[in-house]
Amino acid sequence: DEATDLAVQFIGQRKDNPFFLFLHYYDPHTDYDPPEPFDRKFPGDPYAGEIAFVDHCIGQFLDTLKKHKLYDSSLIVVLGDHGEGLNEHGEAEHGYFLYQNTVHIPLIIKLPNQNQPQIINNVVSHVDVLPTILSNLNIPVPAHIQGRDLSNIQPDSNDPTRKHYVFCE
Repeated sequence: DEATDLAVQFIGQRKDNPFFLFLHYYDPHTDYDPPEPFDRKFPGDPYAGEIAFVDHCIGQFLDTLKKHKLYDSSLIVVLGDHGEGLNEHGEAEHGYFLYQNTVHIPLIIKLPNQNQPQIINNVVSHVDVLPTILSNLNIPVPAHIQGRDLSNIQPDSNDPTRKHYVFCE
C-alpha cells in the first residue's frame, strides 16, 4: 500500500528524531475491492478482504518500527472511524441509523514501553484519544478539550470510569 510505503520511508529518515505520524487507511469503505491476494483469500466477502489488507499494512508498519528499534518507545493508536451495517439492520454501510455495529469500533492503544496487553471493556470514545496522547507526551490537556486520559483505566468492575457514557446522534 502506498501509505505504508511512504510511512516506512518517513521512519527511515526520521528515526533519530521524535516524530508524529498519522496514517489513514481508507480501504475498508465501499466499494469494497481488496487487492490481491486478499480478494482471493476472502471470496464473496470483500469487506473482510479489505479489513485483512489493512491489518497486513498495519503489520508492515509495526514491523518497520521494530526494525528501527522504535516500537517499544512509541505511542501507537489504531482506531476505526465507524463500523459498517453490512446489511445487519437493512443498511449496507453506515447510514441514517446508529446501531452497535456502526458505533462500536476498534480502539487499540499501545503506550510507550507497554508490554502487557489489556482488554478494557469500559465505554470510551474518539474524544478520549487526544487527552490520552497529550498526557503520554507530558503535554498539558487544555481545559476546553473534552474526553479523558485512558492510560490508567483498570479493567475491573469497581473502576469508577465504567460509569462513563457516550452520546451518539
